[in-house]
Amino acid sequence: MRPWFTVGALALAGRRANAVGAVCITLMPDQIEVELVRVAGFSLGFAPGVVAEPVGFRAPLTAVRGLVREGRVLYLAFDPAVITPYNRFALAGFSEDPAESLARTLEARDRLRRASYLLPPPLGAALALLLPEALVAGVLGRASLGVLASLVLFAVLRELWAWRTWGGPRSERLGDQFEAELAERLALAPAPLEHTPAPALALRLPGRRRAQAPPPVPVLTRVRAAASAAPAEPVARLAGSLLAAVLAAAGIVGVMVFLQRYAAPRTPPPAVDLLASGLGAAARSLVLVDMREAPEPDRCVCTRADSPLWKDGVPVLSVLTFHGDEEAARPLVPTVDDKGSPRFDFDLAVVNDGARPLHDVRVTLTFARRDGGGRRVGAVDRGLFWSGVLAPGAAVKWRVSAPGSEMRVDASVNGTLEKARLEPAPADAFFRLTASRFRAVRAHGAAMLAYLRDPRAESAARALQAQSAADEPLVARIRRAAAPLFACELHRTTPGPAGEDRVEACVFNGSSRPRSGLALRDVPSEGAPPRTFPLALPVPVHEGRRVTWTVPSDLGAELSVADPSGD
Repeated sequence: MRPWFTVGALALAGRRANAVGAVCITLMPDQIEVELVRVAGFSLGFAPGVVAEPVGFRAPLTAVRGLVREGRVLYLAFDPAVITPYNRFALAGFSEDPAESLARTLEARDRLRRASYLLPPPLGAALALLLPEALVAGVLGRASLGVLASLVLFAVLRELWAWRTWGGPRSERLGDQFEAELAERLALAPAPLEHTPAPALALRLPGRRRAQAPPPVPVLTRVRAAASAAPAEPVARLAGSLLAAVLAAAGIVGVMVFLQRYAAPRTPPPAVDLLASGLGAAARSLVLVDMREAPEPDRCVCTRADSPLWKDGVPVLSVLTFHGDEEAARPLVPTVDDKGSPRFDFDLAVVNDGARPLHDVRVTLTFARRDGGGRRVGAVDRGLFWSGVLAPGAAVKWRVSAPGSEMRVDASVNGTLEKARLEPAPADAFFRLTASRFRAVRAHGAAMLAYLRDPRAESAARALQAQSAADEPLVARIRRAAAPLFACELHRTTPGPAGEDRVEACVFNGSSRPRSGLALRDVPSEGAPPRTFPLALPVPVHEGRRVTWTVPSDLGAELSVADPSGD
């Protein structure tokens, strides 16, 4: 049985993270435990609220949705249906003492960040004013010295802030070891062999035999030995930064004194011939042999598929119009009554897609018709009002009937979730909509489950059955968005050579096994056959690969990932 592995880390603010603070992560044989030591929710434009007491959660290893390394930051994402509300972390500053040590590190990092902005200007100005006239003369000289001193102090404080953030070589080694342990438990990397030599660069000198490489050391032994030898390196780095700051300040003063006393130009020394033989010639004859393997393709993580369903964003209040339980996507057209006048007769429902309750929802419908000259006449308003609270994910419905040949809808709540900086309603609320007696409401619930990448989205989408030709495009679009294989971050470059474009995308595998032989498939217009473009790279479980295709310029706007094997 694999031993437990525990490590602490700082959760930083990032574009794919929703928590900041200190966390403690424990890897068990078949589970992962995350303890929130001091964590606050992170969202652009909002002040974080810190967790008062340490809390934690456990989840199976299959709940891990992504593990991506970007520079010094390790991104860890969990399934939002299993872990909420904190399920995306940008980890750095790894430590073996995650409780008080990480909390102190977090506070010190925040103080250093503020100090790097507040202290340099006044201290630089004080140094420029206190130096005697013999060292600094004139307003320009003192201003130059103050600016230089402020920049040096800012650089030192930012270096301390960065050191507090990243934690030094020891933290990086612990982060690499944590990534290797988790990747091995998720079957994303082979188990380390005890006698596998590390990739190396060999220097070959002409006429000399290569020196024998030292015997290989087990991987885990190298990691532990390096971790035990690392504590002195951060201290040495800090001492070096302070020494560099002192020397820089002394150098500034010395240069100004030197310029005041010895400003006369001097004749440059004679040129010296370049070294053409001996050690210089031998160095130029070195041959660099790269023994490393080819780099792996770029990894990526998708939170949801790119779909026309939410191309323009998800509205805070969705307005659905339909005719009973017949169809979900039939367009509203007026019918002619017994008197020969056009008339609308339909059902209207509103759904609160946001995580915040809405109060006193109003919807105004304006009906009108056109006369022989094309002017709008006979305008009639119908007001719909929901008094009280409309809970997140809840829906209400009205029956509407009014004369007219055209209609306009105005609601008291407008805009999208992104513009309002709102999280979507819980997945359970949208799942309850899939049991509605109206097809339009059921389809909306399935689409929002696909938007949230809820595990129940695929079954909810398959339960929808197209009732007519108008329903088929909507049902097929929801099923593509809820599929376990999907693409996101689609970027298309036009125009391409000879009528071809280049499409770059992140292909994500949300299924339970690795996939290979995948292809990009377009969604053709009515009557046209679909076109597929093969993907040469395999995609591991719960991971994405960034790939590029060359496609015809007339390819449709909506693309999907297909498995030609039919699994």
